[in-house]
Formats: sequence, structure tokens, C-alpha cells
Amino acid sequence: MRDNIKSFSILMNAVLLLILFIFLYAGKQDRRSAYGGLTDIAGKPVLTVYSENFLDGPVFEVAEIEPWISSMLEGHLGEESRNFSGKDLAVVEERLDACMDDLSANSLQCSYEVDRMTYSLVKKLSHITVRVRILYIPDIVPYHDLASFSAPADAAEYLAGEWDGGLREVWFRCSEDWTGDTLYNMGNAAEMNTADTAALPSSFNYMIQERPGEREKLSFIELIYSVDEDRLRARSQELKEELDAIAAEILSRGLTTERELYDAVSKVILERADYDHASINSIYSDNRSEEEWINSSAYGALISGKTICTGYAMAHKALCDRLGLPCWVISGNIKGAGHAWNMIRLDGKTYFVDCTSADSTGNSQYLLMDASGLSERGYYMPANQVCPW
Repeated sequence: MRDNIKSFSILMNAVLLLILFIFLYAGKQDRRSAYGGLTDIAGKPVLTVYSENFLDGPVFEVAEIEPWISSMLEGHLGEESRNFSGKDLAVVEERLDACMDDLSANSLQCSYEVDRMTYSLVKKLSHITVRVRILYIPDIVPYHDLASFSAPADAAEYLAGEWDGGLREVWFRCSEDWTGDTLYNMGNAAEMNTADTAALPSSFNYMIQERPGEREKLSFIELIYSVDEDRLRARSQELKEELDAIAAEILSRGLTTERELYDAVSKVILERADYDHASINSIYSDNRSEEEWINSSAYGALISGKTICTGYAMAHKALCDRLGLPCWVISGNIKGAGHAWNMIRLDGKTYFVDCTSADSTGNSQYLLMDASGLSERGYYMPANQVCPW
């Protein structure tokens, strides 16, 4: 009888040990999964797990929660953990929620690069371990790595370069005094000076963001072409090769002054391009063909041999860029009609070049005009025109 009782006791002890092992193992599994069930700031509640394990390290004050998470954002860090006093559990949760809500609503950096912020808590006796995770939008340029501008002309030159490099959507930071009109005028200038791309842009989208207390704004601008992207890429490569070849040929002549180089650029364009009267009639039409958009760029002036004013002006800028000559495309009007021409710098002074009018009239005076000559011939340049000088 005693042997039976002893055997039963051993069996019960074994069963109890097995139950205890299962309970402890399940607890470990739960704790492990607790870190996977992180709290979304838009979809609480917080998951609190009681555990015998917590992060080794110092215990921080709750007042350090906001600087901590802000520093994670500044450093583009994805995950960190810190200990806080266990008696502050409710305050910790409240401060975490408030901090994440505030950053989402008021931080330009957060609105630009963060997809989601989450946190989890693990509590043991007098300690709370908080793990914060910041999920960033994939492949995004960190906010503080974005280009920053105060002068719209600098932004326009930068943007034209990015667009000519094949990037269509560009984010950048700008001064707090910028408005939507500033961005729009800058975008107009930039698209006209995207001279290495083998098509005239058809439009652009833009957006400017600001937050209370921020000393800068965040801008987004997207250039749109009405040409198939593969076709545009191939034609643009062809154009760049032609531009390089023409520039190399001009440099091989041994010209010694900027005036000679400017004249050489104008002469090449006049030799290659004819004004496309048929295309000008469709410039504001919704039915404009891809080929017409292409021929309205430097490609039309230098390769197709037929273009409109934008093509003459873009070709002039693209060649001047390769020769190290200051040049900018101006968009305005002449005698009330929309028009494009170039602004250059020569001997410390600003002059204007209009290859379109020189080609149409045979008058070489259009190839070097000062401000008074521009006015006398009926040119009008809007006051909000963004120019580099």
C-alpha cells in the first residue's frame, strides 16, 4: 500500500513538473510574441507584458521620453529600448502616446519619412522596459539629407539638373518664407531649363508643406512628360551624345573668348534648325503628338531639324552648359505672344539671345540684346520670372 502511495506521489510530482514546464515555456513564447504585437499610434491599446526579464541599463525619467524619440527620428534610427520606473507605468504610456501623436501632426520630418511609430512595454517589479520602433517609408532619402534652399533660383537650377538626370519626383527643403506661388514660379523656370531631356515637359505637380513652429518648409514637385518613358529615355541619350559631339567640335576650333563661343553656339543652332510652323498650332492642344513634344525640345533643334522657340532656347542652354557659359531659358512673351529665349552673362553684364527671331528674320541683332534692346523689340519678361542672376 505504501509503495502504491509512493508511486502515485512520484507520478503526481512528475505531472506537476510537466505542467510547470509547459506553463513556463508558454510564458516565454507569449513574451516573445509580445514584442511582435506592437502598438500603432492610430490603433491602441498598448500591450503590457509582465516578465522576469528586462533590459539591463540605467533607468530614465519620463521627461526624457520626448527627447529620446525625437533623437531617434533625427538619427533615422529604427528601434531602441529604455528602462523607466515601474511606478510611472500610466504616465509612460500617456507620454508615449502624446509624443507620437505630436510628431505625426507637427513634424515635417515625421510626415515625410515615417510610415508608422509603435511601442511595446515589458514590466517587472520596479522596472518598465519600453521598446520603440519607427517604420520608415522604404527607399526614401532621409529628411536631413534632402537639399535645402532659400533662393528660388538655386532650387530651379538644382531641380532642372535632377530632372535632366531622369528623376521625375523631387523632394527638398525650403525657407519658411516660401509660398505656393514661390514654388510654382520656381517650377516654371526649372521645367524650361531641363534642356538635356528630349521633350518639352507638358506640366508639373507641386506641393508645399509646413508645420507650426518649423523654421523651414517641405516641398515636392513632379515633372510630367506626354511621351512614353522608354522612348523619352532613348531620345534623351541620343540628344546628350549629339550635344557632347557638337560641344567638342566647337572647343576644337581654338576659340579664345566667351563672345566667340556664344556666337559659335548660335551659329550651330541656326544652321541646324528651322521653325516648325505646323507644330506651333498644336502647342496648346490636348491632341499634341509625342513627336511634337519631342521636337519642341533641343532634340528638335539639333537632330530633327524642326522646332519652335522652346527648342531653340533649350538647345542654346544645353550647349552653353557644356562650354561653361552662363545661360538660362526665359519664358515670357513678345508683342503679346508666348515666347522663349535665353539670358546670358558676358563681360560681367546681362544680355539676351533669341535664336528663334534671328532665324525667322535673318537679323543677327537678336543674337545679342541688352535690356533696352529687348524692350524696344516688344519683349516682356514677367516680374516673377526666376533667374539665377
